[in-house]
Amino acid sequence: MINFNATAFEQTWLTKYKKMSPRDRLFLEIMTFAFIGTQAEQSDISVKKIKTNKLVNGITETCYQYTITVLEDEQSARETNMAKNRN
Repeated sequence: MINFNATAFEQTWLTKYKKMSPRDRLFLEIMTFAFIGTQAEQSDISVKKIKTNKLVNGITETCYQYTITVLEDEQSARETNMAKNRN
């Protein structure tokens, strides 16, 4: 398990979160919960990172595509609906 100062982490996370677009906020939330879940070795969230190369204006650029899979059961479906209603 990774040790870190929880208060400093929370402050940094919230500062970044407040400056993000709604789409980026959702991504940060998912990645945070995925990370926390992997640290506890119990996670219903998996993240797959795929490296691709794209040609942009004649230059090959490396891009990453993230596929996020969330296993949904009855309890998490209720939590998801509650989170949607909060926003």
